[in-house]
Amino acid sequence: MITENISYVLGFLTGLILVILISTVIHMKMNKGKKSYDERQQLARGRAAQYGFFVTIFYMLMAGIIKPKGIPMDTLMYIGACLGLFIFGCICIIKDAYFTISIQSTTAKILFCSLVFLASIINLILGIYGNTLGNKAHLLNLMLGIMLAALLLILLGKILYDKNKEDDHEA
Repeated sequence: MITENISYVLGFLTGLILVILISTVIHMKMNKGKKSYDERQQLARGRAAQYGFFVTIFYMLMAGIIKPKGIPMDTLMYIGACLGLFIFGCICIIKDAYFTISIQSTTAKILFCSLVFLASIINLILGIYGNTLGNKAHLLNLMLGIMLAALLLILLGKILYDKNKEDDHEA
C-alpha cells in the first residue's frame, strides 16, 4: 500500500516538474519577440471570460439544485468547468482574441489543428473505453474529448470563414 502511494507521489512530482520545465522553456522562447495584444483582443478575452464564468456559475447552481442521481457531484462540477472553458474558447476563436488565425502560416494551422485533434481523440477513447475503474471517472475524459472536438470544429469553421472572406475581398 505504501509503495503504491510513494510511486503515485513520485510519478505526480515527476510529471509536475516536467510540465514546469517545458512551460518555462516555451515561455522563454515565446517572449524573445514578445507581442502584445491590442485593445480589441484584450476586450474580447475579458468579455469571453465573463461569459464563461457566468455560464459556469449558472450551470453549477443548477446542478446543485437539481442533483441528478447516478452522477457524482465532482463530475458535474468538472462538466461545468469544461462548459465554461468551451464558451471562453468559442468566443476567443470567433473574435480572434488570442491570435488571428487567418494570418498564421499553413504549417502552424495544420500543427495546431493536429494537436487539438490528437488530444480530443485520446480523451474520447479514454472516455469511451476507460470504464475500468468501476466509477464515473471515465466521464471526465469523455467530456474533455467532446469539448476539444467541438472547439476543433469551431476552429476549422473559423479558418474556412476567414479563407472565404479573404477570397471575396480578392475577387
